[in-house]
Amino acid sequence: MNYGKFHIYTGNGKGKTTSAIGQAIRCAGTGRNVYFVQFLKAQITGEQKILTKIPNICFKKFGIKEFIINNNIKKEHFIQIEKGIIYLDNILKNKKIDLLILDEFNLVLYYNLIKLDKLKEIIKICKTKKIELIITGRYLNEEISSLADLITEMKEIKHYFKKTLARKGIEY
Repeated sequence: MNYGKFHIYTGNGKGKTTSAIGQAIRCAGTGRNVYFVQFLKAQITGEQKILTKIPNICFKKFGIKEFIINNNIKKEHFIQIEKGIIYLDNILKNKKIDLLILDEFNLVLYYNLIKLDKLKEIIKICKTKKIELIITGRYLNEEISSLADLITEMKEIKHYFKKTLARKGIEY
């Protein structure tokens, strides 16, 4: 098998994380090892509750309670991202990984919470070790897009968010 492809799920539409979750379940269902690393999200979510119960999926989260709104980046955001990068370096060095998902990593790049070179390094390691890599999130970085093997854009046609708050079990 030719593993080691790099996927990006992006766009303003709903479904980026959901698609990555589906891929994680599919991969784990075939006995492969999945690491699902979620950034910038701190609340307990439905996906966290279920993914932590599935054999072969290791779920880890690095975020704080406050989302980044209007570029209001807090010191705690940087601290959590740094912890996440240390975790990634460790698992890439020491664990058997078939699929690595970096949820909301496009936003981590967009807000300059890490240097672009760090993601390039992660991509290179994944390619070398034949690890399938998925990153999700809005604000696709054009330079990184040129390195991807697959890019799926979730396009918002219509969304109820302007009238409805996020709903447990549907949006989180």
